[in-house]
Amino acid sequence: MYTVMGLNPITVFFTFRMPQPSGMKNAIVLVIFLIPFIRCNSQPKIDSLKQKWSSLQPTSEESNGYYASLIGNEFLTKSSYDSALPYLYKAANYYVSDKKNRAAALNSIGIVFNYKGVPDSSIHYYAQALKIFQQLDDTVRVVITQLNLSIIYKNRGWYDEALETAFDALARQETTPPDRTLASLYNTVGSVYTLIKDYSNAIVFHKKALAIRETIGNMKGVRQSHNNLGDVFIRIKSYDSALSHLSKAEQINQGGDDASTLGSTFNFMGVTYLKKTNFQKAEFYLLKALTIKKELGERSYEATALNNLGELKLATGNYKQAELYLNEAEALTGNSSLADLKRNLELKVQLYKSIQNPTSALKYAEELLMVNDSLLNKEKAESLIAMQLQYETEKKEQQIQLLENNQRIQEIEIETKKTWITGLIIVTVVILIAIMIIYYQYRLVRLNKDRVENLLKEVHHRVKNNLQILASLFSLQSHNLKDETAIQLIKSSESRVNAMAIIHKKLYRESAERTINMNEYVSELILYLTHTYSFDSEKNQLNIVCENVMLDVDKAIPVGLIVNELASNAMKYAFINQPNPILTIQLQQKEDQFNIKIADNGQGIQIPMEDLSTNSFGLKMVNTLVNELKGTLKTQTENGTIFIIQFPNP
Repeated sequence: MYTVMGLNPITVFFTFRMPQPSGMKNAIVLVIFLIPFIRCNSQPKIDSLKQKWSSLQPTSEESNGYYASLIGNEFLTKSSYDSALPYLYKAANYYVSDKKNRAAALNSIGIVFNYKGVPDSSIHYYAQALKIFQQLDDTVRVVITQLNLSIIYKNRGWYDEALETAFDALARQETTPPDRTLASLYNTVGSVYTLIKDYSNAIVFHKKALAIRETIGNMKGVRQSHNNLGDVFIRIKSYDSALSHLSKAEQINQGGDDASTLGSTFNFMGVTYLKKTNFQKAEFYLLKALTIKKELGERSYEATALNNLGELKLATGNYKQAELYLNEAEALTGNSSLADLKRNLELKVQLYKSIQNPTSALKYAEELLMVNDSLLNKEKAESLIAMQLQYETEKKEQQIQLLENNQRIQEIEIETKKTWITGLIIVTVVILIAIMIIYYQYRLVRLNKDRVENLLKEVHHRVKNNLQILASLFSLQSHNLKDETAIQLIKSSESRVNAMAIIHKKLYRESAERTINMNEYVSELILYLTHTYSFDSEKNQLNIVCENVMLDVDKAIPVGLIVNELASNAMKYAFINQPNPILTIQLQQKEDQFNIKIADNGQGIQIPMEDLSTNSFGLKMVNTLVNELKGTLKTQTENGTIFIIQFPNP
């Protein structure tokens, strides 16, 4: 329904001294670390710099790097990202021995990729810059680069990494006088807490950021903090408090030029009035937000406004307009986070239920089921990590207690050497007590460990039973259907649910183990698929080459879903008019990399992969799962179709 207010970067200039061309001794080089959304015309200045660079014909690396850096950052300030990149690359290459200026150029490249919507490349260049600044012990620039990384981690949904990086930067920055950087760090932490639903901490950190920004007169930041606080109060249903903050943000924006923040303010105000069932005001503000976000080209925020308008039209019974808004939002959320996709699918299911279109409702409910499962896997992983951390902490405390007991025993032995008999009795008694304590602690730890293992085993057992029941329901439903498309949808859902059920069955049998033998798992999964899709493995050639690789359950589930999707697609569509079908499935691990290859000798995919993944939920799901594994997906269509997936497996 709404999204956390984006963190607009602040502008911070740093000065580097460097050699100048043709008689210049020293000059100040302005290196922009965080570029705001500035729309300014600096083309005359860029042309002047290019002309001067050409006329001087500098020969030194420093001189060439100087002009390349200036021109690249000029393009960056006017948001000409494609023009900025070649010059920034040149600057980084020229500054081979000048580490400080090279790090500045790398940081600017990271900013460009961030605004271009290529977060992986942005993280790569930020990390290179951070490493150099850490080597130079440059605390100021280390903190700012960490802030950049934390913002990107937040946007990618890597909340643990975002908090860890931000708190590491705060440990350095909180010892200095309050400034924009400290306020931005507080703002980032508050936004992450909002996303993980820790609203009390979110309010605390956003108010810290607001107080600093008001003190130093950073009105753009003040607007942003009011927006973020309004967002939190919407989530906890304190709508009057939300409107109070959002009204303050709107009043500040009336005299400013920050269109992006103003668009977010209008979006939050529209959501608030929607919750208060004031539909007229809600539509007024949401349409204003949509107009601004479209003009700025902010696709994710545009999708958010469209989803909110879709919900508004659902609430007022205008189903035709609601469908138009939600379809437009779906096109924009195809490559966004799972949370954004979930929101759109929930509204689609609600829409088609309202207009009594069960086929479309079932289709989007199936997609929503898979998205919810992915989100639950993330939450479950975080919960297990917390349990493990608590267990390790208790274990270390017990070790400390044992060490303290042993130290006391040694002190008693030294003091009682003068009286041998008395000392011997005391030592014997103390040793007996220590043994009893150790034995008691051992029994207690063992009982707790057994209890946890039994609970986990029961959880996996119940999940497996529920998934098998769901698969059986899908199977029964398919027997009552005559439409071939509906039957295929039901079978696809059944196979996906079964892929997860097999995982939980193995976890139940293997007690507390969290790893899955992929050879056994894939063999069982493919056997099920050959039965489901009548793929005769005696007449048709089926090659399964799978090493005895053990994968953690959090990686085994997405791998299983990927193999299930691609193999079932091959069995359903690839071998039309193919007299000798061959299906090959390979899973291998090379060093720290896991490789999956699924190949068929069928007719091949005739549509480009980009178009196909947009229209096919299955391939869209495969792309999403590959991104969650931080891997890559390649396709080849010669002599059939080959899918190659690679992801790190440390």
